[in-house]
Amino acid sequence: HATDVSRLEAHHPELLQRCLQLEEIEGDLEAGASMQEYWRIAKLIPLLVSETHALDEEVLFPDFRRQAHSQFANAIIERQKAEH
Repeated sequence: HATDVSRLEAHHPELLQRCLQLEEIEGDLEAGASMQEYWRIAKLIPLLVSETHALDEEVLFPDFRRQAHSQFANAIIERQKAEH
């Protein structure tokens, strides 16, 4: 369980880093750089998002629901699930 939480904590900054890398490369592409690095990084994002969503569903949401003990928590969880 602790390993899953650690993985989840690592995924969000990693996703942000990948997006920032794509933005940086985009500027280079406008100057005529190769698309190879852009596509290499872009291909990493769907798997990372998928893994993050799975961890949300399997670890984060159940823990939040157990610890919050409120209807408000259930509403937040359902909203987050709908956004996935």
